[in-house]
This record gives sequence, C-alpha cells and structure tokens, in this order.
Amino acid sequence: MSDLSLHVPDFADVALTTEAAEASISDALQSGAVRIIDCPCEDADGRDLPIYHTLGLLPGHAELILVGDLPADTARGLMHQLAAMVMDGRLFAHGERAVDVRPGAVFFFEDASVSVDIAPLLRAAHGDGHIPLLQVLWPDRDGRFPLLENYDVHGARQPRLSHCAVDLNA
Repeated sequence: MSDLSLHVPDFADVALTTEAAEASISDALQSGAVRIIDCPCEDADGRDLPIYHTLGLLPGHAELILVGDLPADTARGLMHQLAAMVMDGRLFAHGERAVDVRPGAVFFFEDASVSVDIAPLLRAAHGDGHIPLLQVLWPDRDGRFPLLENYDVHGARQPRLSHCAVDLNA
C-alpha cells in the first residue's frame, strides 16, 4: 500500500475566499452551527483529491474529515449526516467501526490529528494547538478498508492521513 503525497493549498487558495472563510469560521464558532468545508488538494501526480471536513464540532467532539474519490454529493451528504448525528449526541471514536450511519454501509474512524495541516480552515479557526480530527474511511467494493494491504485503491483513492495501529477486528 503506497501513501499519497498531498499538495496542501495555502489559506488563500482554499475553495472559499479569505473573506468568506473568515465569515464562515466566525459564524460557525459563534452560533454553534457546524459547517462542511470543501478543501481540495492535489495528490503526488497533480490530480485533484477532494477533502471535506467539519468546522464547529469542537470542543465536544473531534472534527471529522473525509479524503478521497467519493462523488461530491455523496461526500457532502455523508458529512452532513455525520455532523447531525454528533450534534444529536452520537460520539465517534478512533478505531470505531460504525454500522448505524447508513443502511448497509460501514464506516471506520481513525485519528488523523497529526494531519490537521491539510485543513487550513481548521488551523485558522482553532489555532496552532492540538486539534482533534477523525478521518472517516469507507470500504472498497469487497468490504476492505484502506488499512488493509489488499484494499482496492483503484476503486477510489482514499489516502490515510495517519498510520495509527488499529485492530479492525475490535
């Protein structure tokens, strides 16, 4: 399994303009609202790699991030659904395999706090300290997650942001 090198855009290169980004950060943090941010980057081959993350789940829950080749509507819908579940009291944790998100679907959560620099709006909103971040992972067509050697990366690129040791059988 190979890692992808990601080109992280500067804050000014994020999909939102700086003014809109600052307004979104301020609005989310002051109102208690959660925003889903679309923050694309490039992989080592110069291909766009979509990134979606929450803004506003802290301090009660880690922010969530999804990286990879899901269709945009699917990714945004999933992130909105996960954020709504958290706002309703659902807590996701590192190493968790969640089967209650969507019928017939399984998602895996992995600590990605060390990779927060790929999400410049999180850094802008929360400063330079430790920012809890969970990556949402989905399985390939055969039910394998990218943590496993035989994961089918050709089905959809999904780089892991962290390589924490996780027991998938837990």
